[in-house]
Amino acid sequence: MNYEVTNNSDREVTSSSGWYDIFQAYQDSENSQKMLNIGVSMNEEIQKEWDKQNDIIKKGSTVSSNIVYELENNTNVVLLKAKNIYTNTDLGEIKVNIKK
Repeated sequence: MNYEVTNNSDREVTSSSGWYDIFQAYQDSENSQKMLNIGVSMNEEIQKEWDKQNDIIKKGSTVSSNIVYELENNTNVVLLKAKNIYTNTDLGEIKVNIKK
């Protein structure tokens, strides 16, 4: 998944913290919604952005990044849930279709 992070705060923000602090990914398995683990990509373009995930984003700046998950299967949609970790407030969720 590709995404952008903008630092609108006075805190140190990285593209990885911008994602991990908000999102969790799940995929239907036989009996449950399984939380997906972070995966690895061998794609060079994805790896270039991945290598910058811990760079601190300057206030007012936006960076592009990506996240790779280990899927349970190649057919079931991924449910991406967003939650504010500071207030424990659900921010929403979307279903993401799998592309091969």
